[in-house]
Amino acid sequence: MSEYENKGLSINEDKAKMLLDNREKETNKTKQLMMDNDDNDIPTNPPSGIKTKADLKITNEVLTTAKQNTQKTDLGKASIFHKRQAQQDKIQSLANEVGMKIIPLDNLPSGGLFYEPGTEIAIRAARVEEIRHFSTIDETDIIDVDDKLNYIIERCVRIRIPEKTINSYKDILEIDRFYLVFAVRELTFSEGENKIQMHMACQECNNADTIDICRDHFHLINLDERLQNFYNSDKRCFSFETTSNENFDMYFPTLGVTEFIKRYIKSKAEKGQKFDQAFLTLAPFLFNDWRMLSEATFNDANHETLRWSLEKMSIMTGIVDIFRTSGSNEISHICSVCGTEVRQPITFQGGYKSLLVITDIFAHLR
Repeated sequence: MSEYENKGLSINEDKAKMLLDNREKETNKTKQLMMDNDDNDIPTNPPSGIKTKADLKITNEVLTTAKQNTQKTDLGKASIFHKRQAQQDKIQSLANEVGMKIIPLDNLPSGGLFYEPGTEIAIRAARVEEIRHFSTIDETDIIDVDDKLNYIIERCVRIRIPEKTINSYKDILEIDRFYLVFAVRELTFSEGENKIQMHMACQECNNADTIDICRDHFHLINLDERLQNFYNSDKRCFSFETTSNENFDMYFPTLGVTEFIKRYIKSKAEKGQKFDQAFLTLAPFLFNDWRMLSEATFNDANHETLRWSLEKMSIMTGIVDIFRTSGSNEISHICSVCGTEVRQPITFQGGYKSLLVITDIFAHLR
């Protein structure tokens, strides 16, 4: 039992807080008296209830204890709040956002192999204003087609990568873009009111099936088995070492990297400046993060390639060829007659516009 309880004082934490607020100034005036040996001396204007120095000492003990407990309580509450906030931030998922639908990474053409562990990708349906903008696509302009497809990804696709403070559609891989655009399309036309059909001709039996194209027809990247041995699960890329002990990594390009290169080429062309065409075939596969790209870093990487050995240059050129054929916009279908898998580059009878704009308008008129 504490000293003040022995003295018959019953002061709980709330009362102690009140004393802190209302009597702190008065108590401070009399603290010096505690240095005096005469127990009968008391302040000239003592706080209420203070009759002797012993009472003063007890009151100070209560006030100090209450103040310490209050500080501990406040710190404890703050600590709990921050812990809870950290937990909420950690478990926050795009699935919790209204209107968003999670896309399993395993279903992507990339198989999710080149995204950081814990990455989430989610989509939503396209809105009227976005479809209206997409409808202005110029089918004859490759750059405009590319911009419009990226526009849909930017507006309708979200990506969350752990440990990155800024997430952007630019972190989406180029080989996953068509699949995600089709996923947005299917969510937008959930009743199947805008079908896109394609004829799939089988080379084995000459049968031709007409299919309604959907994202399920997109297949995983078909990598050379020998290349799979060089997949680096830590870096989420391919790591190589030549017989002459040269080490290098290669990446499947993101939309951010390809967008930068596209702007770089356009800028050089508008200024009438020359650029290294040979380097442009390799460049998309050399950078793992579009955030690090600038004209200076791009040019530095170009100059670095001039110091490569013939062996390294040959290997990288060959690997780029494999990458390009592995990540094509092909779709696959099982022949209804002989069961052979048929693969063809995707084509649109109504052009790219038909992805998000209803082209068979008379079917929707009464």
